[in-house]
Amino acid sequence: MKIKLFVLIFLLILLNSCGNSTLSKAKDQSDLKLEYFTINSISSNSLTVTWGCSSETIGYMGVGKNDINNYQFSLFPSKTHRMTFGSLNTDENYSYIVSCNQKVEATSPIQNVRTQKLSR
Repeated sequence: MKIKLFVLIFLLILLNSCGNSTLSKAKDQSDLKLEYFTINSISSNSLTVTWGCSSETIGYMGVGKNDINNYQFSLFPSKTHRMTFGSLNTDENYSYIVSCNQKVEATSPIQNVRTQKLSR
């Protein structure tokens, strides 16, 4: 009886783990695509962007003036990412990119934005 119970539990665990196998995750990452990206808000000192990936992964965002040299990344894998860069200069040009797991095939083209002027 104990052996049958052990075998049954083992088979249930084995069947449950098949759906999230390492091979299926590797395939998801090899087919990873950036599905969309959009600016949620741009103010005099911050930029917020949301983007979507074709499967759950870490998201990256880079911002800079002359070159993109400040990066942030998400702490947890997700299909949707939203990041804000603050402490930007008022009324200045910035470039940014977003990426799904830093894959070239899943990275946006460089985008240019300008922070808003302070209203007087």
